[in-house]
Amino acid sequence: MNDTLGKRIAEERRRLRWTQQQLADHLDLGRSAVAMLETGRSQPDVPKLLELEREGFDILFVLSGERCELAAARYLNWSLLQAISDAVRRWSETRGVS
Repeated sequence: MNDTLGKRIAEERRRLRWTQQQLADHLDLGRSAVAMLETGRSQPDVPKLLELEREGFDILFVLSGERCELAAARYLNWSLLQAISDAVRRWSETRGVS
């Protein structure tokens, strides 16, 4: 296994200020199993990793190395967002809504 994935798991765990034991508890593993994941000596159970997203774990970063918020910004249609914002502003102005 590529140990870069393990390094990203460790980085994401630290970003959330979790201990290895806390991550182990979320994954239903022992702490030593998390250490093995983080050092690239074992492979993660991807479905269990995906469940961590509910806890704030950036799965896109772990799997690809790209932070979720950066990827989302690249795919947003900024012109459409601006048009919607302008339409809402005009609508609220005509109705006296602030």
